[in-house]
Amino acid sequence: MAKRKVMIIGSHPVKDDFIRQYQAYDYDIVTEMGMQDTYDEIFLLSDAGSRCPKEADNAIIAKIADIAENTRNADTQKKVKCHLLVQCQDTLQLLQRVDFHNSIKETLDIYPFTMDEVWAQNIVLDYEPVTVQSEKHIHLVIFGMGEAAETLAIHTAHVAHFPNYIHNHSLRTRITMIDCDATRKSEEMIRKYKHLFD
Repeated sequence: MAKRKVMIIGSHPVKDDFIRQYQAYDYDIVTEMGMQDTYDEIFLLSDAGSRCPKEADNAIIAKIADIAENTRNADTQKKVKCHLLVQCQDTLQLLQRVDFHNSIKETLDIYPFTMDEVWAQNIVLDYEPVTVQSEKHIHLVIFGMGEAAETLAIHTAHVAHFPNYIHNHSLRTRITMIDCDATRKSEEMIRKYKHLFD
């Protein structure tokens, strides 16, 4: 049986972790784009050390068309899963709202994410489930309003809809962000996530 193959492209510090993890499962690791090759999974990692994270995001996104053209799967009915690590929350939001060209979508299933998003998903854990009859409510307090804090707040807002809210709206999840420039930053955040605040 042929080894499963994963392509990992980019210079983010997590690259070595991905390589070690896939080597442990006996995958064949490719770190340079090959011509007309078959992959089971692809990781495109934006450069975390870049002076301009948006430029790093643009550079890794620009490679997607070439990868889609040069990538095929042994099972032609199945698309290749492509994990796209970007640096900026703005880039992630854009990728979640805008679709890729059909020539790319026919070959790749693209899953964009940020490390802040992964971190937020790991933090927002419900150790004691909130039941329908519970009188408990969740109040998350975040110090600072940088990208990581914003990601944590938005992720919490998306997932923290507990069943007891149905019978008592005062038990809704509360998110408080504390920052010395909170007024200006909160106005920006409300504009940015208007659909969520509406």
